[in-house]
Parts: sequence; C-alpha cells; structure tokens
Amino acid sequence: MGQRSHYIASRKGLIVNTSSGGAVRYTFGVPFGVQKAGVDKMAKDMAHDLKPFNVAAVVIWPGFVNSEKFLAQADRVPAPLAKRIMESVKSSEFARRAVVGLAADPAIMEKSGRLQLVAELAQEYGFTDTDGRMPSAPSRV
Repeated sequence: MGQRSHYIASRKGLIVNTSSGGAVRYTFGVPFGVQKAGVDKMAKDMAHDLKPFNVAAVVIWPGFVNSEKFLAQADRVPAPLAKRIMESVKSSEFARRAVVGLAADPAIMEKSGRLQLVAELAQEYGFTDTDGRMPSAPSRV
C-alpha cells in the first residue's frame, strides 16, 4: 500500500486539492496552466482509485485569493481579466471554510472526483468570506 496506507486504514476520508481556472484558460503562462490541469485530472483519478475505500478526492477552485504571492504577481494577470479579478479577490479563509463544509458533508462521496467552486460551496453550505461578502463563482471555462 505504501503512501496510501495512512488514509486507507480508516476506511473513510477526504483529500482536497486546490486548482484554478488556469486549468482551462490562459492565466500566468504554460507551466501554470499545465500544473493546474494536472491537479484537476489527479483528483478525478484519485477519486476513482479511492472509491472502494470510501475516501473522497475533490478539487476546489477558490478563485483569486488575496495572498502575498498573488499580490506580488498581479501585474502578470492578462489586462482583460485584471479588473474583474481585483473585484472578486477572496480571503484564504473563504477556501478554508469550504474545506470545513466538505469535511462535514455526509454525502461527500457524491462530490468525489468533481470540481468544486468555492463560491458555489459557500451558497450550498451557507458561509461567507471574512468581510461578509458572498463572492461570485469563477467561470468553469
């Protein structure tokens, strides 16, 4: 079993991977897009392999997060997206609240292998960002 032994022994679990729309549209360049697309595919394949063990694997897209790394790279965002992005920037806490909701979801296996937009999870689970906003969901394409 090797690396899987830590989460299969309990016969239940949740693995959350973080990705973004960079998986389906140009954002910061080729390496960024390829990495994000790989994360999305990895979550889908993990869900397939781990289903017999009752371990869910999902990928979340939090949208643009107001992090030091993002702010340092803001000038690399394509101009047409820049204004829309800056209006929709979210706190890292917003994504954390989504993970808490997923972990508490008794029907989590129904979401396994699927892309989860954090803003849609906020609507489903009833949480907001730290400033009380309900940010809009990024486009899936």
